[in-house]
Order: sequence, then C-alpha cells, then structure tokens
Amino acid sequence: MQALADIESRLEQLSAAFQQLDELRAEEPELQKAADEADADEKNLLASPGAEKQATEKLLRIRATSDIRQAKLTNMRRRISEHVHLLIYDLGQPLRWTMSSLANALLTARTKRFEALFTELIGVPYDHGLPVDVQDLTRVGKPVIAVQQLANRIHREPRPTADEELTELRSDVPARWLRELRAIVQAKTNEPV
Repeated sequence: MQALADIESRLEQLSAAFQQLDELRAEEPELQKAADEADADEKNLLASPGAEKQATEKLLRIRATSDIRQAKLTNMRRRISEHVHLLIYDLGQPLRWTMSSLANALLTARTKRFEALFTELIGVPYDHGLPVDVQDLTRVGKPVIAVQQLANRIHREPRPTADEELTELRSDVPARWLRELRAIVQAKTNEPV
C-alpha cells in the first residue's frame, strides 16, 4: 500500500533529521566553551591591565574574538532552533497527519465492512426484533474497537512543548504506530471477500 510506503519514507527522513540535530547539538558546547574562554580572557586582562597601549591592543583583540565567538554560538543556536522547527512541523506533523488519516480511513472501511456483515447476518432492526441495531454491534466489536483505539492514539497535533514532541518523535512510538497500521492493512488484505 502506497500510504504505508510513504509513512516508512517519512520515518527514515525523521531519523536522518534527528542525527543532524544531534550533530548540531554536539557542536554547541564547544562554541559555548570558546565564548566563555574569551570572556574570561577579558576579565583577566581588565583585572591587571599592565601598560595602557599594549592592554588596549590586547583588549581590542580579545573583544573582537569574543564577538566572533558569540556570533558563532548565536548562529548555532539559531540553526538548532530552526532544525527543531523542521523536525516538529515539516517532518513530524505531516507524518502524524498521514498516519492519522490512514488510521481513520481504515476505521471507516472496517466499520462499513462490519456493518454490512451484521446487516447480512441479522438484517435491519425492524426485521430481527433485537434490542440493538447494526451500528451498536459494529461499535462494540473487537475488530472495530482495535482500530478505533489506534486512531485515537495517533495524535494529529504535536505535543504541548517542543521537548515533549521531540521525545515522542524520537521514541519508538511512530514506528509502533506504523507496525500496527501495517498489521491492520495486512489483516484486511488477507480477509476473504
């Protein structure tokens, strides 16, 4: 099924994007350390400046170095922030929507199939005289409930905070949803017509 292949491709993109995020985050402490060293050099120089002319030249060099290092750190933090945005909104949200849409389509198909089956078996309420109707039986049937629960677990919207969303997207939850969706699709294709 094309939707499952699309989801699998999106999961691979998500995994690659998390590797890139890890690489970016690994660089940030080094840049922070370099910026802190430049600040410490400035404080040390100002604590005991020595000759004015030499101290001024040294201070200019230290402050320029500090500004450059701080700019690199700020740029890295911006890149990390943009990458987090990419993970959540450009990769994660479309993945959620695709999975949720597939789960809801499978729920609709399974509900219709069981309603048709129950209608064929017991007929419409005024024919069989039972105190339940076909829709009630369909709603409480285990096969329909299983797909309904999966559809409910797949959230269309991201988690409330970026950290919660990243944690869920990085976890095995999306892969588990894919396995469950695949199992439902396979069960549907193996059913007799």
